[in-house]
Amino acid sequence: MMWNFAADLDVDASTLRGYGSYHAFWQIMGFIIPFIGLLLFIIPVFVFWGGEQEDTDFNSEEHPALKDVEIAHRAAL
Repeated sequence: MMWNFAADLDVDASTLRGYGSYHAFWQIMGFIIPFIGLLLFIIPVFVFWGGEQEDTDFNSEEHPALKDVEIAHRAAL
């Protein structure tokens, strides 16, 4: 992999461009776009933007119709 990287840095003598004769704009974009993607992954991993989490109890049903079903199911047990 490092041999390929070294070949990318060499400047072509006929065109005086490096990296496969790509324009400098595309070379810069090739660095910036993956860097932005990396930032968009890392920032949410380490930074919490929301407020305080509410304590949610998942043991009981909240909907009234489903509460009746849960009560009937527990009564049948």
